[in-house]
Amino acid sequence: IESRKKMENQQTSHADYNDNETGSLQQNVESLPTASQDLVGIKVKSVSQEEVQNLKFQLEEQHAQEIEHLRSYFHQQLKETEEKYFIEIVHLQNRLQTASESSENSSVSVESHVNEDKQEAKHVEGDIKKKSEKIIELPNEADVIELLEKQYQEKLLQEVAKVVVTMNIEFAQKTELARIANLKEEEISLMKPIG
Repeated sequence: IESRKKMENQQTSHADYNDNETGSLQQNVESLPTASQDLVGIKVKSVSQEEVQNLKFQLEEQHAQEIEHLRSYFHQQLKETEEKYFIEIVHLQNRLQTASESSENSSVSVESHVNEDKQEAKHVEGDIKKKSEKIIELPNEADVIELLEKQYQEKLLQEVAKVVVTMNIEFAQKTELARIANLKEEEISLMKPIG
């Protein structure tokens, strides 16, 4: 009878040990998907940070190119305007000189014509000065650069926000897929007959 009790006690302790061991193993198995999900999250974050850095670099490059393009454009506009007015001044000076030479040989009416040409030349020179001042009044490079930098910062913030939203969506999708996969594995393991 005592040996029977010992045997029953041993069987009970063995069953308790098996239950404890099974519970411990099950806890370890349940904790594994969480660790793998953490690894996926870390990888997604590191890849996303690289993407953000690449995007930031590309936007900075594009910004620098846009600024250089605007500088070139404004310099070209200024140069073309100066050339146009220079040609106009030369033409008027030639007309003035021609009028002056002919005025020596002409009557008083020619002198009035010369005076008109002088007035016209002064008027054109005044227009040239006004237009040159307007060109100079165009936003100077510092204002243009400041405006472009503000636009660039806004654009950069929008792009970063888009990337963050995309990353969050991708992470949520991956987490949901992992959860669904775990549920299916549990269903499959519950459906298998215990052998």
